[in-house]
Amino acid sequence: MVIPILLTAMLAAGVDPIHFDIIVAVNSALGMILPPIGICLFVSTAITNVSLEDVTKVVWPFALANLIVLSLITANPWIVQILPGMIK
Repeated sequence: MVIPILLTAMLAAGVDPIHFDIIVAVNSALGMILPPIGICLFVSTAITNVSLEDVTKVVWPFALANLIVLSLITANPWIVQILPGMIK
C-alpha cells in the first residue's frame, strides 16, 4: 500500500524505479524470514513441528547473506542495472 507513495517520492528524488523495486523486493524477502513478522518462519514451524528457536538459528546465515546483498545493491545501483542494460 505504501509502495506507490514511496515510488513517487523516490522518482522525485531521482532514484531509478528498477533500483527501487529491487530494493523493495529484497527487503520484503528479508522481512519474511526474520522475526517478529517472519511469516515464512511461522509457516515452516507449523508444517515441520520444529520450534521457532531452532528454525531461527538455521535462518540466520541466509538472513545475513540477504542483508549483505541488500547493502551492496543499495549502495551500488549499477549492480541491479546490469541485466536491464543488456536488454535495452
